[in-house]
Amino acid sequence: MDRLFDPTRKKYVAATPEEKVRQGFIKFLQQQGYPIEIIKTEVSLDFAGQKRRADIVIFRKQKPIMIIECKAPDVKINRSTFEQVWQYLYSMGAQYLALTNLKETYVCRVEEKDKCVFLEHFPTYEELKTDFSV
Repeated sequence: MDRLFDPTRKKYVAATPEEKVRQGFIKFLQQQGYPIEIIKTEVSLDFAGQKRRADIVIFRKQKPIMIIECKAPDVKINRSTFEQVWQYLYSMGAQYLALTNLKETYVCRVEEKDKCVFLEHFPTYEELKTDFSV
């Protein structure tokens, strides 16, 4: 099987369809000005006593501010995929969530406990810095 270099984990990983999306999105994040040092992949979390992993997490001062769930290109983004990342968001206390299969990307900001506002575009790092005084 082909392998891809993951700059966040600093190692080669199997080039599965989902991993190709993850690595493609990491490149997109870097193009948007996100420093590689604040991007973490396969971040462990505990949700309702079950061990889970968030695909990509953006950190600010060691606190998660964005959870990004990556799906293989043939996986449709729907309510079920949103519910999965929503659970991760609450478990980690982040304020942004995003879903992508590289064909479609959705990003929203949590405004209230149960209210998410969809953004028209993915925020650049400069926009996030302004929002959070990073």
